[in-house]
Amino acid sequence: MTSVAWPVSKAVEVAAPIGNAVACELHRELGRLGYCAYDQTASEVLGRAVSSLAALSTAERHLVREYAYGQMGLMIEDWAAA
Repeated sequence: MTSVAWPVSKAVEVAAPIGNAVACELHRELGRLGYCAYDQTASEVLGRAVSSLAALSTAERHLVREYAYGQMGLMIEDWAAA
């Protein structure tokens, strides 16, 4: 009898989505910066389709904010305080 070694599946960590409340804040923030197509902006930044800001991870939210502020030549408030 021969034994077969099955590949061990690795657990994939999936980041929790930011949810509606944080997405609403991001939506308003992007609007104040002059962005209208919020999902499209996030899609361009992340290089994948984004159908809802609420589905973004915290890291993705930070990338979208960095991009939006950077395009306006501004710094994110959190950075200025550091």
